[in-house]
Amino acid sequence: MMMTFDFIISGLIASAALYIYFTGKIDFPTYLLGFLCSVGTITTIYIQGASVAYWAYPLTIVQYYIFKPKVAFWLNTFTLIGIFPPCYASLNSIELASLLITLFTTNMFCYTFAVQTDKSTSVYEEQALKDGLTGTLNRRAMDNRFTQIEKGGLATSLIIFDIDRFKKINDQYGHLVGDDLLIKLSSTIKQELRAEDGIYRYGGEEFVVIAPNTPLSSAHALAEKLREHVENEELLADRKVTISLGVAELMTNESIHDCFQRCDEALYNAKSSGRNRTCIAA
Repeated sequence: MMMTFDFIISGLIASAALYIYFTGKIDFPTYLLGFLCSVGTITTIYIQGASVAYWAYPLTIVQYYIFKPKVAFWLNTFTLIGIFPPCYASLNSIELASLLITLFTTNMFCYTFAVQTDKSTSVYEEQALKDGLTGTLNRRAMDNRFTQIEKGGLATSLIIFDIDRFKKINDQYGHLVGDDLLIKLSSTIKQELRAEDGIYRYGGEEFVVIAPNTPLSSAHALAEKLREHVENEELLADRKVTISLGVAELMTNESIHDCFQRCDEALYNAKSSGRNRTCIAA
């Protein structure tokens, strides 16, 4: 009987592996694997007796390695309930209490630890993807987004802009004023963007806006809106601040990096043709 059970479990695991290989999807096979581990442990204890109940301890820990805390907690609770009948039938009250209490304690400890680890990881991930000065997303986040765009084949337009004569502003007013200007500018731009748009600090005073599901004409209109809004804002007390922008739409069979290069060239054209203007990429 145990051999038949092992064969069935092995077949299901192999099926899950083939599913991942051919589809590239891991969510369903992962949940199936976790469920099979719980069912396998319960069934093994039913067949071989409570003497193998110690396998429930590593299973409790492994589930938290595979799943989010809540899912792991309930899978482990399911396992705990499932092993109760065979253990109740073969263990005395002290042994049964010792087993269940220690398993429950292990599950709760792992859950608490996993929740705290998840919170810390979320904070660190957010910090790793944000620019420390302006609070916008950073270049690493932009590269991640580029990867998503290329994998998903998403229709996208890019806007690259920077502050006109920013070096002169830094030289005249100092770097602290320059930093404050970058903060104010990024905040101003964020207010004009849609919820689905993302703004990224590419480097220095240069920023990138990724506008998903946006044709070139709409992206150009958005860029002009941003340019006019910045021009009309009083970002410095005694000096007009303007930006120059380049706009490009991701074309069919074009890599996102080639699109970025075209957009950057459009920005250069905007700068060289007088600044405070928007140029569309060729």
